[in-house]
Amino acid sequence: MPTNPTVVDPSATIAPPAGTDAGRPAALGPRYWTALSVASVFGATLGDVLSHDLHLGHWRGVPPLLLLCWLVVRGGRRGWLNRTLAYWSAVALVRAMATNVADLANHDAHLPQPALLAGLVAAILAGLARPTRPGAAGGPAPGLPDTRGSYWVVLFLAGTLGTVLGDDGSDRLGVGGASAALGAILGGALLLRWLLPPAPKAAKAGYWATVVTARTAGTSVGDLLADRSGLGLAGSAALEGVLLVIVLVVWKAGGSAPGPRQRRGLWKPLFPNSTATNEVSANRQ
Repeated sequence: MPTNPTVVDPSATIAPPAGTDAGRPAALGPRYWTALSVASVFGATLGDVLSHDLHLGHWRGVPPLLLLCWLVVRGGRRGWLNRTLAYWSAVALVRAMATNVADLANHDAHLPQPALLAGLVAAILAGLARPTRPGAAGGPAPGLPDTRGSYWVVLFLAGTLGTVLGDDGSDRLGVGGASAALGAILGGALLLRWLLPPAPKAAKAGYWATVVTARTAGTSVGDLLADRSGLGLAGSAALEGVLLVIVLVVWKAGGSAPGPRQRRGLWKPLFPNSTATNEVSANRQ
């Protein structure tokens, strides 16, 4: 029986039948979780850059971020952008939005924290219970989760929840203590996922619990780097963005770091058509 050359990588997610809820994450590997952890720090700092350095406050930067995120996600689904590039760009943008909305609710509006946390948890559960409509675009790409249904809304809510929890941890323990404690919790959660992969029925809950943990740790770590690195918010955001690109480019999906003979293909995970484009240009010459 002939094989299909476009079979999804085993590290990707399992697509659900039409009409069911969003796909349950399967074996998303260390590369994905490392990139998500770095993106959590980067997005949190990016949100602070917009609200503080650019003086947009906690709400004026949200509409342009929302528009840009919509364009990126749509571009990935329509094929205008590489899906891996679109996914990680949207993750950072959603994280930046969540940071500012959480600060708006927590610090500007002074909403009671227990009510805010309860509302966010309830909204996340409601989003996860929402089924995916038949034929919805945005199925799993290699090494990435299924983004159909309410994925991006739940990711935003998880980022908002993580920001509130991270800020609370920093207030109680200081940014250094909170970063160490939350970083250790995240590391333990990721180690547990590696040693004891969640059962299929618990995979979805395990995925989102780990995402919230990464968002929470990313809030405190982002504040720590901005406060203690001497780079400020903008410099820290630039450093974290470069680190995210390095993780995605150098650490190839489904494999280890490339050897000397693979270095010319480092950009392939983000720009898979770049090699073909270069070959066409060479033939034209």
